Amino acid sequence: ERPKKRRSYISRKSQYVVKSVDEITEDDLDNIAYRSKDKIWDKDNGSSCHQCRQKTLDTKTACRSGLCVG
Repeated sequence: ERPKKRRSYISRKSQYVVKSVDEITEDDLDNIAYRSKDKIWDKDNGSSCHQCRQKTLDTKTACRSGLCVG
């Protein structure tokens, strides 16, 4: 009889931090990609886009509306 293998689960915590309005710098604003051709894809160091699910290095925007759920 073989011993049961333990399953290990990797918890992935989002690397994306939502800054307060006061914490946003000019560098953050300059790093926003306005067109997809401006994006730099990086599966290891990038943060995920909620629309295309691709990992890119550009600054992501965050909706601050109380009605937004996505």
